[in-house]
Amino acid sequence: AAFEDVDLWLAQLLAANATAAFERVRRQQDLERYEAVLESSEGMVCALDRAGRVTLVTDPLASLLGYDVEDVVGTVAGRLFAEGDAAEWHAYVDELLAGGRPVDAFETTLARADGTDIPVEIDVSRLTRGGETTGVVAVVRDIGELVETRQRVSEQRERFTHLFINLPDPIVE
Repeated sequence: AAFEDVDLWLAQLLAANATAAFERVRRQQDLERYEAVLESSEGMVCALDRAGRVTLVTDPLASLLGYDVEDVVGTVAGRLFAEGDAAEWHAYVDELLAGGRPVDAFETTLARADGTDIPVEIDVSRLTRGGETTGVVAVVRDIGELVETRQRVSEQRERFTHLFINLPDPIVE
């Protein structure tokens, strides 16, 4: 009863501002912690906003592509793909951002800064804040050795198939 309505209103306004400031500090601390975890990660990870621009990338992924982290952040992710593979990436991410169900990791090809291609497998997940999708997170794995092994196995299979089809007695051979 000792306070007037204006005093109460001012106290409520100050309390609301203090609450918002404390919440902002907490969110900033969470963001800094997540960025520190991502930056110290040995994995190849990047985050993209809804427009498809890279907002965060780990050193291992930037190094694999032959760039510095600063060169990758801010670029459109589609530019990092080999020619012809960007369309599949954009279609997949657009569907995911529209609420589509994520599928298993998919294989594609990224383009290094020197122009060479590298086969990779990418897992993509929605990045949400407050229940709203703000972008995607992509985990990239180099599958160059796997692709080479698949190719060698395929060549061996073709060789043995040729032997069994074209030789009269393949067992002797």
